Parts: sequence; structure tokens; C-alpha cells
Amino acid sequence: MQSQDNGFGLEQTSDSENDYRKEGVEGNWYITDRDRLQVLGFHHYGLSTELNSYQSQVDWIHRLDDDQQFSFGVITAQNESTDETIYTDQLSAGFSRRFMNNRMTLSSQLLGNVSERSDAYDRLLLGADYRLDDDYSLFAEHETGFESDAPQRSVFGVRATPWAGARAEQSIEQVEQDDSYRLFAVSGLSQEFLLNEAWSISTGFEQSQDLENSAPEEIGTSENFHAVYVGSAYRTPIWQWNNRVEYRNGNINDKWVARTSLYHPLSDALATGGSVNWFHENGDDTYSNQLDARFDLALRPRKDPFALLWQTRWVQEAYGGSGIPDRTRKLINNIHANWLITERDQLAGQYGIKRVLDQYGSGNYASTTDFMATEWRHHLTERWDVGAHGRRLHGYEAGQVNHGAGVSVGYIPKTNVWVGLGYNFTGFIDSDFSAANFTAKGVYLKLRFKADQESLATMRAAFQ
Repeated sequence: MQSQDNGFGLEQTSDSENDYRKEGVEGNWYITDRDRLQVLGFHHYGLSTELNSYQSQVDWIHRLDDDQQFSFGVITAQNESTDETIYTDQLSAGFSRRFMNNRMTLSSQLLGNVSERSDAYDRLLLGADYRLDDDYSLFAEHETGFESDAPQRSVFGVRATPWAGARAEQSIEQVEQDDSYRLFAVSGLSQEFLLNEAWSISTGFEQSQDLENSAPEEIGTSENFHAVYVGSAYRTPIWQWNNRVEYRNGNINDKWVARTSLYHPLSDALATGGSVNWFHENGDDTYSNQLDARFDLALRPRKDPFALLWQTRWVQEAYGGSGIPDRTRKLINNIHANWLITERDQLAGQYGIKRVLDQYGSGNYASTTDFMATEWRHHLTERWDVGAHGRRLHGYEAGQVNHGAGVSVGYIPKTNVWVGLGYNFTGFIDSDFSAANFTAKGVYLKLRFKADQESLATMRAAFQ
């Protein structure tokens, strides 16, 4: 899992990775010596906005020879905004070739929409990487759309690993869309220190500076900033503890982010964990604070056909400037259960409930919402399965009830990896309950990856 403050992190020349906590999985299944299936799935959670983004991607990659390969894939994504939810459903086709004894790589990728709800641009992406030596490389990227209002983006930079544990990057990026134009530079340096087998610490610095910016103020563009962070990690077979503090100083807003997370298996069948995230943003006339605390308890007996996950979350937020600030308090609880009925059939269920207290001006408002979901899956073979699911969201004070239902087909390309393609005939979105369930109406691609101590040990052994 990765967390990153707005505008922070090496190799982040795009705003798509900024101000988010990112969690996901990426893996490859080698079908033959020349063919492999690459799966990618992740969830972005906005640290300052509380908005969620989900993306799933599957690519079939065929190697023509030692230097050339092409790929075909499918991408589905869901991005929440303050006003609406933006969907992306695209097919992709790509080609790459290596030259000069693998020192240079040229690549291209074409992305096209395949559904009416998809709001993404049809795009062409071109890339080039040139390795100067084992520690330094140059890279260039260009992205263009086929619609008249599509943005065009170009990047050129250098990456380096000058010494053990260090990474550095310097890049120049140009973005054009309609009548706006922005040229800016991004530079950064990060360093990780391994103190012993259990402890490690890390630190880093990054800054972004406009070289030229003609975008109107009402459009809103990324600001100039510099940022620093420091983190620590403690990992043993029975304890995992991660901490990070970040500070970002911008010409519009200043931000502080602090987080800590802890994981501890109590036994082979029981594990617990939790995290606390704190966010503070301060501008000329406004400020915002957020505290997000979570507790998880997982029960998975090895000899019994059931599993249980209990998740509790407390969120408090404040937004203010002049006058009385707006405040929100949320207590959210989710229970997930899974029952293996037979070797071929399993039933999963979820129940969630949240209590929200809002304060706007001098008014106080309260609401209670609960969520119910169930899914049945049947294995046709060892690798293929089909399923059907139903969901309900009930807002008690408003008297609103939303329902969702759909079907899906799943495939297991490798142990502990599941890829599913489904369609929701009806649906809805609630960021506190939807999570990775893809509850919105329409087509979705879902990835599931199970990682425990045994599977992680197997993966480590494969690379030794």
C-alpha cells in the first residue's frame, strides 16, 4: 500500500497519483514462454477529499522475439468527484521494441472507449527510455487525444539511482488543453536506510515550479510547491508498523499529513490491525482538518468453511474560514462473511451501517444508512466460476432505498489470483460501503488477490 501527499513522490509527473492513499496489486501469469497475462487493480482514496477511485486492468502480452512485444487489454475505472462519478471503459493495444542491446526502448499504446458511459478521451501514448548506464536513464512521454478538446501532454526527464537506497528524478512537463498552456519542472530525491532486519527509515524531498503558465485562474492549475517527508517501518513475522509524516508548502495552500498503521496476527486463524490518518490544509482564507481511524479484525479458521472480517472506522472533518466551520462526524461499521457450502459453491455476505452527524452553519443534521449485500458463486471447473449478487442501500431519515443486482464470470489464472468480469443491471454508489464491490450500474472488471504469510513466503522463494 502506498500513501502520498498532494504533489509528492518521485516519478510523479502527473497529478493522478497526488494527494491519495493507494492500495492494489499487480501480477503476471506466464502462460507460455512467449505469452503472459498481466493483471492490475488498485484503489485510490483522496486524503483531503475522501473521494475514491478504482481501476482494474487485464492485458495479454505476446513476445514476438527478444526485442519486440505487443499487447491487447481492457481497462475499467470509476472516479468519484464532488458532483458526479466518472467512468472509463476502454480497450487498449500496444507495441514496444528494444534497440541498441536493450539500452533503448520505444513504446506506443492506443486507448479507445467501448461503452456509452465512458467519459475518457480516446488517446495515443508514445514513450521512449534510454539507459545511459546501470544508474542513469533518460525518458520521454507524449500523450495526445483525438477529440478537439483533448489535452496534450509531453514529458522529458532523467532518472537516477546514484547510490544504494537513493532515487532521484528531474523532469520537464508540458500540458496543453483548449486555450491553456503550462510548462513546469518537477525534481525529487528519496533515500531509504535499512537499519537492521526489522527497522528501516526513509526520507525525501520534491518540488514543482512553473516555468510558464497561461491557464485562466478560473480553470485552476497545480500550484508551485516544495515538500518533504520522513517515514519509518518495523517488520517482523508477528508485527508490522509503518509511520510517515509529510509537509507540503505551496504558494496557495500548505499541508501536513501524518499516518501510522499496525498489523498483528494473533494466531493462525485470527489477525488484527488498524491505522490513524491525520490531514491538515491551510490556505489564505480557509482551512480543513481530517482524522480517519480504522480497526480491522479478521477470522479465518483453516479447518472451518467460513471466514469473517470486522471493520470499524471513525472519521471527523472540519472545513472553515470566516464564520462557523462546517463539521462532519461518521462512525462506520462493516461486517463481511464467507461460507464455503460445498467444494463448488460459496456464499458471501456483507452488512454495513453508518451514523453521520453534520454541522452546517448553525444547523445540526443526523442520518443513518445501512447496506446489505449477498453473492453466490459456483465453480464450473477448477479455474472458471459464475456468480450472481444483490445489494440494498437504505437511508432511514430520507426514506430512500436503492437496489443493485448483477451477474459475473470469474477466472483463476494462478493460485490466490481471481479475475472477474461482470455486469450490474441496476446499481448505486456510496463511498463508505461500495469499496471494491463495484456497485455502480454497468460493466466492471474486478481483481482479487489473497496474500497471507504462506503465499508471501512462496513469492519470496521464487525470486531467490
